[in-house]
Amino acid sequence: MSDLVRVAVDAMGGDYAPVEPVKGAVEAVNADERVKVQLVGQVDVIEKELQKYTTKKLITAIAMDANMPRVAVAPMKMPSQIKAAIPATGMASAQ
Repeated sequence: MSDLVRVAVDAMGGDYAPVEPVKGAVEAVNADERVKVQLVGQVDVIEKELQKYTTKKLITAIAMDANMPRVAVAPMKMPSQIKAAIPATGMASAQ
């Protein structure tokens, strides 16, 4: 399988966020060149955490509603609903 696997990860969720989600993203892209991770959340916080790593290939940080059609985000009130919409936009294959 040579297709690119794009995964969106909530970098701000969990007790150890963003440290552990960012660490996992770095490990994932280093383990498999087909993996691309989009860390979703507060971009400045995510990028600061990414600075701890020398390898950041195929990792991007995006705001919760970045590049999503406004109509898809507007009626949603919960962050989990917004994250669920990410694969539908084509920005990621999974979350």
